[in-house]
Amino acid sequence: MRLLDVFAHSFFNPTGELSAADLLMLFHYYFFGNRDGLVFDVARRPFGEWLWRPFEGHLAALGVDLRLGCPAQAISRQGGRWQVRTAAGDIEADALVLALDVPGLRHLLDASPLLGAPLLAPLTPVQPTRPFVVWRLWLDRPVQRTAFAGTAGYDILDNVSVYSAFHEPSRDWAQRHGGAVLELHAYGLAGDDEPDIRRRLLVALHTLYPETASAQVRGEQFLLRADCPAFPPGSAATRPSVGTADPSLVLAGDFVRLPFPSALMERATTSGVLAANTLLASRQVDPAPLWVGPPRGVMSFLSRFA
Repeated sequence: MRLLDVFAHSFFNPTGELSAADLLMLFHYYFFGNRDGLVFDVARRPFGEWLWRPFEGHLAALGVDLRLGCPAQAISRQGGRWQVRTAAGDIEADALVLALDVPGLRHLLDASPLLGAPLLAPLTPVQPTRPFVVWRLWLDRPVQRTAFAGTAGYDILDNVSVYSAFHEPSRDWAQRHGGAVLELHAYGLAGDDEPDIRRRLLVALHTLYPETASAQVRGEQFLLRADCPAFPPGSAATRPSVGTADPSLVLAGDFVRLPFPSALMERATTSGVLAANTLLASRQVDPAPLWVGPPRGVMSFLSRFA
């Protein structure tokens, strides 16, 4: 049961509220579709520095007009074109990709009633699951532990990462101050009482790593969010796919239904590729290739005897 909890929580959903089909799909994907999925292979530098800024520069070099810090407030269809309202003014487009988290999608749709029922109705079932917490701690003493530990049975604590063991800025800080940088994760929380969450996570950390009980916290970053999708039983039938009732409007995100197994970040990325391919197909542009895992497991032959 604890193994099921670990996998369910990696979907940010509590075990009792997650579709068994989605849980089995996640098992299948990790063990058959992504051989690196359980390997702690991570970036050594912050993602903004290592990934996003170089990618931004690459897009700008291709002539992409990037408008950052300019959130969409509403969308509408006028004269055969899309109009996106922002605080900096309206933007017109031939096609749109709605690549949002669940609360962002819900907020945008609520502000865009003119889209009409054919577009809005399939998106209504998309809802967020329970909150999660990411808490990074700068401690005044070293912690000689493995870089990552997934946990079960330590109250709400789901995993601990020793950032100073692999993350270069954290390692530099730890060497200068004789300390350590740890990050605690808790998923599928029953509530959002921050003081209670902090207390329980610290108790769990001190139980798991007793040497941290006497450490002083020199700095922290605490993130409490509820923006991951829920996957309740039966939701696959009503979950939206990449395409919509309007061929010029497509979806991307970790809530989108795909025709093959995937986990959350992989689903967000892959649905973005599929969304682009859908729009480019109408312009006679060859699609970007996708490599996916096998849709059936090694024991699937047993279904013939059921």
